[in-house]
Amino acid sequence: MKLSTEKTNINSNANIDQSVQIFAIIRETSETKNQTLGPDAVPDFLTSANNLLNDTLNGSWDNVTAAFYLFEVNRLLLRSNVSEDLTRKNIELKKCKGNCKSTEVFGVKVKESGSKGPLLATGFKKLAEYLPQIKDEESRGIVIEVQAEGHEDVTLTFPEVNRTANHEMSCVVWLPEKKMWSKEVCTWGGADNPGVCVCKLNNNNLTSRSQTKGYLGASFTVFMSKNPVIIPYMNYLTWIGVSVSILSLIICVLIEGIVWSSVVKSDIAHFRHTAVVNISLSLLLADISFLATAFESKPTNWCWWLVVVKHYCFLAMFFWMLCLSLVLLHSLVFVFQHLSKKFFLIMSLTVGYVCPLIIVVLTYIAYGNGKADSYYLPETCWLKYEGTFQGSFFAFVMPVGIIICINILSMMVVIVRLLKPSVSESRSQDDKDIIRSILKAVILLTPIFGVTWIFGFFILTIDYTQRPMSDIVNYLFTGCNAFQGFFILVTACLSEKKVRETLCGKISWTAKVYKTSTSNASASRTSNESSLKKK
Repeated sequence: MKLSTEKTNINSNANIDQSVQIFAIIRETSETKNQTLGPDAVPDFLTSANNLLNDTLNGSWDNVTAAFYLFEVNRLLLRSNVSEDLTRKNIELKKCKGNCKSTEVFGVKVKESGSKGPLLATGFKKLAEYLPQIKDEESRGIVIEVQAEGHEDVTLTFPEVNRTANHEMSCVVWLPEKKMWSKEVCTWGGADNPGVCVCKLNNNNLTSRSQTKGYLGASFTVFMSKNPVIIPYMNYLTWIGVSVSILSLIICVLIEGIVWSSVVKSDIAHFRHTAVVNISLSLLLADISFLATAFESKPTNWCWWLVVVKHYCFLAMFFWMLCLSLVLLHSLVFVFQHLSKKFFLIMSLTVGYVCPLIIVVLTYIAYGNGKADSYYLPETCWLKYEGTFQGSFFAFVMPVGIIICINILSMMVVIVRLLKPSVSESRSQDDKDIIRSILKAVILLTPIFGVTWIFGFFILTIDYTQRPMSDIVNYLFTGCNAFQGFFILVTACLSEKKVRETLCGKISWTAKVYKTSTSNASASRTSNESSLKKK
């Protein structure tokens, strides 16, 4: 049977449909007469099918015509005697003969297992865009028709699928009868292998079957979700946690203001409470900025400002943690070297506010002078992460990582020092006091030094599609950091005995004054009522 093609002006859906009808007539004729499409006719047929996929006809396709086209072309291929590889602009056909188990069409590697016969793979450009789409997903690969003898698994490797981070991919097979894509027989390779699909070619309900040969044929492609993977309740956890953190920090600053004159009696106490206040204020501003960008309707006009504020304030918080760590280390190691308040203030203000300012300014200049999609991402209103040690995000991660390492080392030195105090330090201390001091140091230093932020480093390497690990890491990171203000209130403020005693004394005095004033007012009111009655 000879298939002839002629160049015609095809510029409408009706004309495309009529062309596909010709394929249907040829296919029905071959089935009726139990004939195959000969080697001479296959190139002509493939050229005709290729012309229908030209860019000039993009607006002439619809889902029904595309489904009709795929069905008829694939059925004709099943009834074709293909003797050589054929390549056209929009269609490429590769036949793997003998014991060959793999081939490649348009860069897509096709590998099958379990079949002793030849493997035929055909790639269709553009066709995935014309076929019915999956809701909330978009095609990311060409349509691949795989035909093989027997029952086997097929592995498809799509090169450069252009996957967006945290977006899940779907490997799908075409259902000819239902005219839709199905995910039930394919498995996606995951974030580590985003272009890999492993599919079954042994389900009669999903494949086309040749009536003249024991061949099975099925069409595959890959889709990507339009929206990133959503971790359940993450937004609620963030909003509640950050709100609690903001409230806790406000309370912490208020308490420090109330008890300041009573608890700041020595230089070391002054150093400690100054650092706590500045840590609280820095985190408070950062949390407020973070909360403003945590909603779906982000303030895009203010996004740039909020990114700069968050970048600066989070860094300032960690640099003040470094100051607190160094002061604590100095007070326990260099016991006889006095540190003046003036020197401490100059040093702390420089380290706590000037150092982060320099980092933010240099980062801002280095990444397009604060340009969107370079310095920050408008979608998240946060610094951009582009890979290992790439992107403005590392202008935050690297200083924080260095500070955390220094603080952990300082904490270890402090604990060792507390376990083995010098004679002057431990002369009046017993074992119970030492244990209590160690416990207090650990409880105080652990959250302040930002050990919980270590979970943030794991988030950089884990894609949201890698469950359940991504869920666990995100919950731990978000929970610990969202409630960091509460941790600071409890460990850095209320954990100190003098602060609690002074605060309780202030509350008791206030309650006593209120009670006395209330009693006097009541007595005055009773006296006035008695005087009125006498009159």
